[in-house]
Amino acid sequence: MLQDNVFVRLIDKKMYPCSITDKEGWTRELFWENTNRLLFKGFSGIKTGSTLGAGFCLASWYRKSNVNLIIVILGAASTEQRFQETLSLTQWAVLERSRYDKSI
Repeated sequence: MLQDNVFVRLIDKKMYPCSITDKEGWTRELFWENTNRLLFKGFSGIKTGSTLGAGFCLASWYRKSNVNLIIVILGAASTEQRFQETLSLTQWAVLERSRYDKSI
């Protein structure tokens, strides 16, 4: 599904260290933290975020057995709701996929 190995390695990490050098040559160390609470529960983190206009949003990659899903939640009312909606949508999609597979 996702072919970029660097991207896949990054979204599977809880924290990622990085060195940034500016145009004057100054380097600083940063740590990016993955705030996806579903990380390591079958999900990889892609992007969490929120704005007043968009609400709380989450893009995740779900991988288990032969199921690969990109789940995107937009406009959730809270941080917690975006994770709950992700779980609900994933459960629904996995169930529908199993129903489809049985009908073939």
